[in-house]
Amino acid sequence: MSDQEIDSLADAIVEQVKIRGPFLSVGDFVNRRLAKDDTGKSGALESAIEKALTTSDYGSGNQRGITGKIRQSDILTGLGNVLVARSDTFVIRAYGESVDPKTGRVRAKSWCEAVVQRQPDLFNDDDKLSDAVNPEYDSAKDPAGVDPFILNSDLSQESKKYGRRFNIVSFRWLNNDEI
Repeated sequence: MSDQEIDSLADAIVEQVKIRGPFLSVGDFVNRRLAKDDTGKSGALESAIEKALTTSDYGSGNQRGITGKIRQSDILTGLGNVLVARSDTFVIRAYGESVDPKTGRVRAKSWCEAVVQRQPDLFNDDDKLSDAVNPEYDSAKDPAGVDPFILNSDLSQESKKYGRRFNIVSFRWLNNDEI
């Protein structure tokens, strides 16, 4: 692909992300949605490829051997070993110690580890994720990456403040040799 063709494809992908995002998974990005509108015809990536092919001379058949067209699988095959959704699972480690107030000596130490997962559900169960994103939110004007959920005035104060729910998946105490 030429630089111009890559730019055209990148622009088309950004357009699809603005139309369909936020995505809940890589599958949500790649696969079509169960809807009667354009999102039900093909996934974001496939739609972006089709748009790029119709707005450039890439689909003319002269640049890519017999097929003359790039497919979604061509892109995903090249990215397969490094493609991951934004990680919503976090490992948190903490350390604590008990100090003798008279001598200042450490009497005990402990370490723990928690695996925490961010869920798609909002903090307040009464708030629905489908209603959470402010329709006037424009990610292109938000380079800092502010979570669009907090911008919607229809949400409860809890969901605006805390966003999505976090669940502790596992917790364990660590030994000194595991640090």
